[in-house]
Amino acid sequence: MAVSRNAKEVKLVIRVDEGNDKVKSLTYNRIKVDANDEAVLAAGKAIGSLQPKPVSGIWRHDVVALNG
Repeated sequence: MAVSRNAKEVKLVIRVDEGNDKVKSLTYNRIKVDANDEAVLAAGKAIGSLQPKPVSGIWRHDVVALNG
């Protein structure tokens, strides 16, 4: 049986190092589902550069419906 994917939602998560082994996640919803990885990373770097503390990671979370 063939399985098809249907992209439903994309989230951008920026992880900020708070010190003392603490990390805060900043989540941005409603990213266009057809945005490419380069664009999401560029947005994450731009937003991360505005943070007073160092960014420890930029993540993309995709929510996909599977049909089959």
